[in-house]
Amino acid sequence: MNKKVLYLGGYFQAEHSMKRSFADAGVEMLFLIDDNEYTKDGFWTNSAYHNYKDKSVIKVVPSSELEDFVEQYRPDVIIHRHYLYKPIMHSNSWEIAKTFGIPFVHLEMELSPNIEENKDLKNLYTLCDVFLYAHDFETIPLKFMKENKKACYFYPYGVSSFERSIPEITKDREIGGFGVLRVDERERCHSLNVFLEGIKKLGKKMHIYGSWKFSPWIDFSSLIIHPEYKWEEATEVMNRHKIAINFETLPNLEGAYSHKMFQTIGCGAVTLTTYKKSINKLFFGVQNPVFVENSKDVSRWVEHFLSKEEDRVYISEQGERFIHERFDWFRRFDDIMKKEKIW
Repeated sequence: MNKKVLYLGGYFQAEHSMKRSFADAGVEMLFLIDDNEYTKDGFWTNSAYHNYKDKSVIKVVPSSELEDFVEQYRPDVIIHRHYLYKPIMHSNSWEIAKTFGIPFVHLEMELSPNIEENKDLKNLYTLCDVFLYAHDFETIPLKFMKENKKACYFYPYGVSSFERSIPEITKDREIGGFGVLRVDERERCHSLNVFLEGIKKLGKKMHIYGSWKFSPWIDFSSLIIHPEYKWEEATEVMNRHKIAINFETLPNLEGAYSHKMFQTIGCGAVTLTTYKKSINKLFFGVQNPVFVENSKDVSRWVEHFLSKEEDRVYISEQGERFIHERFDWFRRFDDIMKKEKIW
């Protein structure tokens, strides 16, 4: 396609998948950070977000140098992502896009603070050409955009060829938990415990990845801990499991999702998750993810899929086909850009 997309806002596992999807379509995608803003508070320097140092995937361009960079690079589209209550990266980006006549897309993957209290955010929402939101509920920015008759599109997490089942990898791990345990978030700990209780009743343990901090709410004796995976390792790790546990998609917020769920389904793993009407709607017509409401459901489904290989394979393949057909990052973005006559 010979298009160039400039992405501002960090580089995480979702962005890695997105980059793969765009590359498959022949689109160059370049990721920038403003090092000053990116390291301003402790959030960005947390070990879970250490990628700001990974210069192999991300380029450091301070806000003061962004205009010269954009003038030379000349992207077809600029995508800007903001994180909840954190500094706005490249806060002059929308003005620069307007100067050069480059379409500006804001991608909202998180909840955002009240824009009436944040002048920079309000300017961003006012001036962007397209507003994409990853979670299916009414946020203050989304309401603001609709009231101002801006182009708004539901753009949930996605997959690429990166998240695919790999037949040559042996599924030598029965159950894997994919997500980040936030010890200060009781709801997430409670969700994880529901799964652990169900697994423990069967005499099983769950594999997890990364350095989880101790929490008095979690039974760590039920866990087998492995080193953290990153980028290309993710699809290999997920492919090793017969069953994936998604404890990040919490039941208390309808319409919110976890990228890990999209990844594990895309890798061909039967994925157990908390029931939500919005997820049921999103994956209508397929049986993966598999919904659970309590630890008894967890025990029943885990036991079923470990003893009924044909059912597990059928449901995993069905979900994998569905998610790659419906949620490829680039195909959905391309449809929006064409509809808005941006390219």
